[in-house]
Amino acid sequence: METKRISEVVQNVNYSYLLPAIQREFVWETDDIVDLFDSLLRDYPIGALLQWNLSADAAESQPKYQFVTHYINEPSFPPSLTTPTHRNPPYESDDPLPSPVKLVLDGQQRLTALNIGLKGSYFERKHGHRRDTASSWVQKRLYLNLLSDPTTVDSELGNKYDFSFRAERSVTRNAYWYPVNRILSISDSDEFYSERQEIERRIRELVSDAPDGKNPDSLVLNAQRNFEDLHRAVHKDEKLHFFTEDEDDITRVRDVFVRINQGGVTPNRSEILLSLMTSCWQQEPPAINARDEVHSMVDELNGSIDGGNSPFNTKHVQKVLLASNENEIQYRFDNYTLELLRELKEIWLTDTFETTMNQLARLFESYYPTVAHILSPALYTPVAYYLYQNGNPSLDPTSVDGRERRESILYYICAARLNGFTRQSSNQIAERVRDVIRDSEGTTFPIDEISEEVESSYGSSLRFTDEKIETLFEELRYGKRGVQFLLQLSHYPDEPARGKDYEIDHIIPKSVLPDDADADRVGNLQLLVDKTNRMKSDDDFQEWLRSRTESYRTTHHIPDGATEMTFEEFVEHREQQIKAHILDQQPL
Repeated sequence: METKRISEVVQNVNYSYLLPAIQREFVWETDDIVDLFDSLLRDYPIGALLQWNLSADAAESQPKYQFVTHYINEPSFPPSLTTPTHRNPPYESDDPLPSPVKLVLDGQQRLTALNIGLKGSYFERKHGHRRDTASSWVQKRLYLNLLSDPTTVDSELGNKYDFSFRAERSVTRNAYWYPVNRILSISDSDEFYSERQEIERRIRELVSDAPDGKNPDSLVLNAQRNFEDLHRAVHKDEKLHFFTEDEDDITRVRDVFVRINQGGVTPNRSEILLSLMTSCWQQEPPAINARDEVHSMVDELNGSIDGGNSPFNTKHVQKVLLASNENEIQYRFDNYTLELLRELKEIWLTDTFETTMNQLARLFESYYPTVAHILSPALYTPVAYYLYQNGNPSLDPTSVDGRERRESILYYICAARLNGFTRQSSNQIAERVRDVIRDSEGTTFPIDEISEEVESSYGSSLRFTDEKIETLFEELRYGKRGVQFLLQLSHYPDEPARGKDYEIDHIIPKSVLPDDADADRVGNLQLLVDKTNRMKSDDDFQEWLRSRTESYRTTHHIPDGATEMTFEEFVEHREQQIKAHILDQQPL
């Protein structure tokens, strides 16, 4: 085992220390980074790291990545922000590689956190602000409050040292926020003593005329202790302990990587599968960088979703890959054989798979329930498999066959969600539905066969009964996620699409109802185009309803004589009409 100083390692990050393609992405948040720095200054152990030493020649043929320096904590952000990255950038330098190159197999999160704290920054989006606007993002750097008392422990955070990510430095009588990245350049004793004297001078100036009676000597002492502890942790003590793997065999290294990560909670299973895909897909022609390819597809899929949201991730692409190859959708390490990884590569190389994913994204975006709410394995993987298995049949709503397919898939998604397919054994149900689709004849989406199979195996059907719908009326309310699926079925087989900016709104505004009225019941909810919703606002209900066409009242199940009903009568009659519509229109 080698022991090294933090400054020695961080100064060589992205030069001699790089990341292999099998590594995952950085996932830590600012609190994790703060905790790591607090542990280092308190002399707590932070665990051993594992590096794979390769000669420059051997490393040349290996795909390599850089550690993140300026991290942005969401994958979707405006391209005008050129400084931060969300994913590890590929190593593309033309400079000669050092020998050996140290590829970090275990410890990426810790080394990235040190790199961000000592050399970089962390970008966060302001709460409630849009992702696609540069002004929504704030660049923060790590600071240490030198005036905090290093002999006490924060009762809430459990930290002894007052680290914080901040947008700017501040020095007041209450806090002296010292930029942690400055310590990296203060290496020799002359620089250290000069910096310490400057800190003391500034603190005495700040508190010399303080009316609160703070003792300058005690504050200076706190600052000196904090500063010395930070300097010692970074430049003096050998805090980092490395185990070394010297074998050039990528298969051995891959196995080591899986085994050291199998017992922990991170990286997650999709990250390990992506690492194994990346390793395998590089070994035989045509060489493919799975990591870059999958991330590129995820970015493309999310780019097609309105509103700057990012519902798709690596896991969704992988599970469709596994389903398309008729493997278990649930992640299992024992299944990740070289044979499986090669089969997944063959599917990836087909145009059919990419078309399937793009068609899936477009289809889901066209329905009212948000894409993020559909992305449960029991919902999206069978639909994707159906598209892939049938060569991506037309979903054109203007054609007879295309409209029939869209209606069947829409019904499946809504009925499966409302009948609990996403809550119980979601992966197993997805596999069972996938198998039904595989064994079905023709190119129709086999609603009847799916319902029969899942009911016999899991006791859940796609069919609705009076009792089931009444239960949904009692359970679902305004603001509950499932209510959008129920309201979608209230229009079935028509498609109130998200592309038309439909919103869920109260028919009779809460503002005109008494406090004891159950305004959030399904019977008082409807899908409205946002323009209609704004026009409706809190207008008098009777006047607004009289202005609606007969077609509108039919579409939204407004009962005859609604203007003469009490609120309770209106809700009861409307829910009965919605129930009758769903029972009458279900294609089973």
